Amino acid sequence: MNKRTLALSAVAGFHDIIICKDGFKLQDLLDLGGGVYPTFPGNAAFVFEPNPANPLPAQVAPLVYYRGINPAGGPLVTAVAGNPANGSNRNEPVAFLEPGRYLVICNVRGHLVDGMYAYVHVSN
Repeated sequence: MNKRTLALSAVAGFHDIIICKDGFKLQDLLDLGGGVYPTFPGNAAFVFEPNPANPLPAQVAPLVYYRGINPAGGPLVTAVAGNPANGSNRNEPVAFLEPGRYLVICNVRGHLVDGMYAYVHVSN
């Protein structure tokens, strides 16, 4: 990929994509949780609050490059949508404008624990 590449990611099913900024590693995420994947208070199903209308924890917000569509809700500042839910198949386009190594995780805690993460390498 080059700096101007637009990655079209096809998302099938109930997943919540978070892309971390260049250089942030999976071990850094574990370190934030004291050796385990952190959980958002009051919502053990997700690592971080999945609703983009709610802020990420202060120590995490500066580390996030892209925050995906809430798989359980509708557009921002709307009630959760059950039919159709955002969890159905969709595309989430993301532009990587700078070279680097970006950690991509599924914010659904069980998915991340099962190894649903990857790195996107962007070169000049």
